[in-house]
Amino acid sequence: MSITCQNIIDETEIILNDTSNADWASADLFTFLKSCQRELVLMKPEASMTNAAVQLATGAKQTIPTGGICIVDIVRNMGTDGSTAGEAVQWVDLDTIKDINPDWSTDTAAATVENWMSDKRNPKAFYVYPPQPSSNQGYVEEVYSVTPADPASIAAAITLDDIYAPVLTHLLLHRAYSIDAAQSQYAWRRAQYHWNIAVTLLDRKDLREEMESPKPA
Repeated sequence: MSITCQNIIDETEIILNDTSNADWASADLFTFLKSCQRELVLMKPEASMTNAAVQLATGAKQTIPTGGICIVDIVRNMGTDGSTAGEAVQWVDLDTIKDINPDWSTDTAAATVENWMSDKRNPKAFYVYPPQPSSNQGYVEEVYSVTPADPASIAAAITLDDIYAPVLTHLLLHRAYSIDAAQSQYAWRRAQYHWNIAVTLLDRKDLREEMESPKPA
């Protein structure tokens, strides 16, 4: 990653017509930018993912490691040592396994996982079948989204892939204009405009806002 926070802030200041920092201090924009990275990953979890062999806990219910945002996939078994690649793990719908086998979570335990299930209402948790034993639990290769690290300084590179730099610029502009929106309808419209570009670039058209004038209370 070669695009720095300063690169994004410089571009933002040009669009804000504030290269002299009369209205926005660079330090404030840097603080906003760190929040924008987290906001981006909230909307598009695959923007910040990791892949690791993780030992499972006893039983059926599991949680992703600390710092994780949501589970994306369980790829394969990794043995009881965490380094022995094994059988692929198949995702199944949680409601389906409930219907087929109501006692699935209390079936005979085994370290090798056959299926995994998720619940979008609880993105940090998932379930495995068969449930894990009380000792010598197995490892699986987990793919999960993680909270992006904050850049160390304004001169440091962003901690997401460079491809997301344009999205971060628009999110940063949205944040700046949103703060001014209470005083200016122009700022309110600009905030909406940049938000809509950002979510469209992320292919999240479901999050677009209608470009309408504010309605009086």
